[in-house]
Amino acid sequence: MVLYLNPNVPKDCGTSFYRQSLAGGVLGGNMVTAPHENLVDALGTRFVPPDSFTEDIRVPHRYNRLLLYTANMIHTATGYWGTTLEVKRMTAVFFWMA
Repeated sequence: MVLYLNPNVPKDCGTSFYRQSLAGGVLGGNMVTAPHENLVDALGTRFVPPDSFTEDIRVPHRYNRLLLYTANMIHTATGYWGTTLEVKRMTAVFFWMA
């Protein structure tokens, strides 16, 4: 769960979700599933070529938006903004176990 806290951040600083890029332009999955615990465990490495994933969904930054998703979805901040606390992209991140 991510809550966007700063009202003055560009829309392009939201959250992006990715799918694995497979041979022939085929898109693979977007979640890390059992028996793997994380992406490093699933791929067997921390380093992959930059074209290993394709952006699938981009959620724009919007002040006070609460974004809910399962932690095992492949995701990242779309972009970052600012150099001081007054203007930076700030979020509150929450985790829970079900």
